[in-house]
Amino acid sequence: MSLDLPERFFVENQIYFDTSSINEIIKNSIENCVATQNLWAKKERRICLSAVNLYEIFGTSNIQRREDIIHKMGIIYYGESGYLDMPTRILFGETLNYFTDELTPFEKSLRDSWFNVKRDPKKVTFIIDSDDFKARRKILKSLMKTFKFVLKDEFQKMEEKDIFELRNELDPVAYVSSLVVKKIFNKFPKIKNEKKNQIKLILIYFIFCFGIEPQSDFLENYWSSVESDRNKVKGTLDRAFYLLNSFYDELLQSPIIDLMSEFILFEANHKGIERGTLSDSFHLIYSFYCFKFITDDQSIIDFSGTKKILDSRVLSVKADFFIVETKS
Repeated sequence: MSLDLPERFFVENQIYFDTSSINEIIKNSIENCVATQNLWAKKERRICLSAVNLYEIFGTSNIQRREDIIHKMGIIYYGESGYLDMPTRILFGETLNYFTDELTPFEKSLRDSWFNVKRDPKKVTFIIDSDDFKARRKILKSLMKTFKFVLKDEFQKMEEKDIFELRNELDPVAYVSSLVVKKIFNKFPKIKNEKKNQIKLILIYFIFCFGIEPQSDFLENYWSSVESDRNKVKGTLDRAFYLLNSFYDELLQSPIIDLMSEFILFEANHKGIERGTLSDSFHLIYSFYCFKFITDDQSIIDFSGTKKILDSRVLSVKADFFIVETKS
């Protein structure tokens, strides 16, 4: 993967905390959170939070703990902190060159909820229905099951009819998406049938055609646009064909999709794919928009040592970050 990336990437002095590192930091008292925020402000650190952080925090089942997390985050991120958009908006822009300033109702609700907390950390009443929010996130379970099935060695030898025969044994979404992957390989024989490309195709299908966000308004707005012939495309499989016909190189050579795919394959080879694997891969999208990426996740730390694009930029919140902050 080339490091010849646009200037907007790797923003100097911009720091991103994944959710594992946030959970570690907020173990401190309110007073220490205030002191931490003051220290970062004096050092002109621009700390960033993402939509994925908020997804995971909203998914906290214990209401008291969720409110405590949000309260402390409001303190830590008070002031000149940044907000990074949901993965779908970022990837549609970077890969398909589809940019729009118009926010969907879901995006606006998410942002407004967060900025209300930033303005007043004690304000933890949110517009978003957390139960409905969690229910919509269950799609990640189907995505995880798809990866587990497609990355089996026998999948490469299967024909479409073999997958069809398993339709009653597989998760319905995993069955359809696995069949889509096989159909894509058959239609685009120049795509080498290897595990990394299998992962890429699954990501392309779920992110750009099916939907991975708690709500799919942004995705559907893209496909229903009257300004393009894509509004004539019906069905998620035809969406995948349309995109690969129109944006083949942009999708298969995307540095962001490439990094996500390599991480998922790294995890599959080392400890197997879990739900946390998918969340971590989404967090890694934001590694392109910061100079330092802070985590408490050993999988990301181990993976970063194998990738030049991440090496030295990924820090352990326990082992490295606080030491660096004290000395710098």
